[in-house]
Amino acid sequence: MGRRTDPDRATVKLVRERDGWACVRCGNPATLTTQHRVARGMGGTRAAWINQPANLLTLCGSGTTGCHGWVESHPKDATALGYACSRYVDPVDHPVRTWQGRVWLTNDGQAIPV
Repeated sequence: MGRRTDPDRATVKLVRERDGWACVRCGNPATLTTQHRVARGMGGTRAAWINQPANLLTLCGSGTTGCHGWVESHPKDATALGYACSRYVDPVDHPVRTWQGRVWLTNDGQAIPV
């Protein structure tokens, strides 16, 4: 069994609550997955910040379908909209365009309107 590099259940629940139990890109409440804005990298990472709420988004679909698939296949557009971040950017300092408007994400689970 490999090492776990995904967020714990409590963090995922906090992110889902912050995101209104819906995809932040389109508002769809079905088939929800968690997107890391700064990617974990091949094999994952043990860095604690990677699974902080500001680095996580709720998206619909998988890595190849729905909005999650769109983010994975359109990295430049996804970065411009805040769904993805460069490894050199702190996600807290990079707002996200949601279906409800632009927000700043905090590590205590808040979404603050820009």
